[in-house]
Amino acid sequence: MPKFMEVRVVSLRELFSGDYHFRLPWFQRAYAWEKSEVGQLLTHLLDAVQKKKPHYLLGTLFLAKKANSPVTEIVDGHQRTMTLTIMFSVLRDMESSAETMAMLQGLIAAPEYRFDPQENCLDVCRAYVQARGATRIEYDDDHETLSANELSILQNRDHLKELLTKRGIDAANRRALAGYLADECFVALHIFEDAHEAFRSMEIEEETRHDFSRTDRAKASLTSIMPAADRVAAGAIWEQCADMLGGEELYALLGHVRMLKRRKFSDESVETDIPQIFKLNKGGLGFMQSELLPAAERLDAIQEGKIGKGYARLEIAACIERASWIDGHFWIPAALHWLAMRGEDGDTPLFFRRIERFVWLTRIAAIEAPKKLDRVFKLLDEIDTGVKVDEMKSLQIDRDLQQSAIASLTSPTFDRKRYAKAALHRISIVLGSDPGPPCPVKQTIEHILPQGQRGNSVWAKVFPGKTVKSSAHQLGNLTILPRAINIKLANLPWLEKRPVYAQSEFVLTRELKELEAWDATAISNRTDRLIRVLFKAWDLEV
Repeated sequence: MPKFMEVRVVSLRELFSGDYHFRLPWFQRAYAWEKSEVGQLLTHLLDAVQKKKPHYLLGTLFLAKKANSPVTEIVDGHQRTMTLTIMFSVLRDMESSAETMAMLQGLIAAPEYRFDPQENCLDVCRAYVQARGATRIEYDDDHETLSANELSILQNRDHLKELLTKRGIDAANRRALAGYLADECFVALHIFEDAHEAFRSMEIEEETRHDFSRTDRAKASLTSIMPAADRVAAGAIWEQCADMLGGEELYALLGHVRMLKRRKFSDESVETDIPQIFKLNKGGLGFMQSELLPAAERLDAIQEGKIGKGYARLEIAACIERASWIDGHFWIPAALHWLAMRGEDGDTPLFFRRIERFVWLTRIAAIEAPKKLDRVFKLLDEIDTGVKVDEMKSLQIDRDLQQSAIASLTSPTFDRKRYAKAALHRISIVLGSDPGPPCPVKQTIEHILPQGQRGNSVWAKVFPGKTVKSSAHQLGNLTILPRAINIKLANLPWLEKRPVYAQSEFVLTRELKELEAWDATAISNRTDRLIRVLFKAWDLEV
C-alpha cells in the first residue's frame, strides 16, 4: 500500500477513539441533514439491532491524517460524523448505567473531544450536545441568533430525543442500540496524508468512472441467469423498456416491481432479489413479458400524463407532477398497482389527489422513509381488497401528521426548508395561477421583509429590535420572483416593492398589492392564511 494512502475498515468504537481527532477542512459544507434523514438512520439501526444483524456498514469516509498524529480532517463524511456524535450524546444523557454512559462518553470525549465541528457552531455543539448532560439543556429558542448550521444540530438533537422516547423504546433497547453502534457498526476509511490529495482523489473517481450504469449492470446480471433460449428476446424487451423510461427510471422500476411482489422492504440489491423472487433461471422471459414490460408501460403512462381522458387526464397529470416536485419514487408502487388492479375507473382522479396530499404532508412533516413505506404497503393491501379511496386508512391524514406538518409550515425558519420554494408554487396554483414547475435558476424566493436589516434601515422602523430576523424567514414573508427582479428589489422599502409585485406572473406575488402596509402582524396573518389555502386544496381544515 502506498504511504500516502491507507484503506481500512473499523468499528465506531475504533473510529471514535484516541487514534483520531476529527476536524473539518475549510472547504467542507455546513451540516445539512434534516430530521427525516436522521430518523431514517435511527430506524434502520433499531431494525438491525432487533434482527441481530452481525454488522452494519455506514459507508466510506475520506480522511486526511498525518502519520503519528491523531489530527484527522474529514474530507467526506461530515454529515454522518456529526449525526453519530449527536446520537452518542443523546443516548449518553438518557442512560442510567454508569458503564454504558462511560462507554458513550468515550466516543465523544476522553478527555478531549473526538470531533471539532465548524467554528461557527462549535460553541453551540459543545454546550448543547457534546458536554456531559448537554442534550438535556433547553436552548434559547431565539432563531435569529442561530446559524442554519446550529439550527440543524439542535433540531436533530431534539428529534432524536423525541424518537427515542415516544416510540416506546425503553432503557434496555437504548442500551442495546448503544452497544450495537460501538461494536457492530463499521465504516470503510480512505486515509490520505493530505486533505487536497483526498479531495482530488474523490474528484478523479467521479470524473473517470466508466459510465457502466446500475441499469447496465442489472441487465447483464439478470439476463445471464435466464435460460440461454430466453436471453435474446428478454434483452429486446429490456431495451424496449429502457427506450420508454430511460436507464435510471428502469432501474428504479425493478425496485418497484420487487416491492409489489414482496410487500416488504429489502436492503438487498435488485440483482440479488429479482432472480429469487421471480425464478429467472426457469422463467426469465415470462418475467420480462408479464411483469416488467406491463409495469414499464404503466410507469410511462404516469410520467407522460397519459392516464384518464379529458379533464380527468389533466387533473391526474397535475397531481402526479406536483407529487414529483418533492418525491419522485416512494409512492410509485402504489400508483402502478392501482393502474394494474383498478385501471382507470371513476375513482382514479381522487386516488391521485390523495396520493399527492399524502406525499406532500409526509414530506413537510419530515416523516422518515420506513414509516412512509409502511403506509404504502398497507395501501397496496387496500387496493387489493377493493376499498374505496375515501375509506382507505393508509391515505387518511391523522391529527398527529397534520399537526407536525403545520408545525413545519409555521416554523420561524421556513425558508430554510428544502421544499420551501415548491410549497410556494403549490400555494400559488391553489390561488389561481403559477408558471411552475419550480426552477432553481429563473425563479427565486423573495423575502418581502429583506433579511439582515441594520438598525438604521427603513425596515427597522417597522420591525424594531429582533423582530426583523424573527419575521423575515416565515412562510408569510415569502413569495416568488424571477432572479433579476429579486436582485433589483433587494432592500427597497414596502411602498417601492408593492407596485412591482402587482405586475408579477405569480398570483401569490401579485395579490400582495392589496395590502397597504407590511409589518409583523401582516406576516403572521399571511402565514396562517396560506396554510389554510394549502390545506383546503387537500380537503383538510386547519
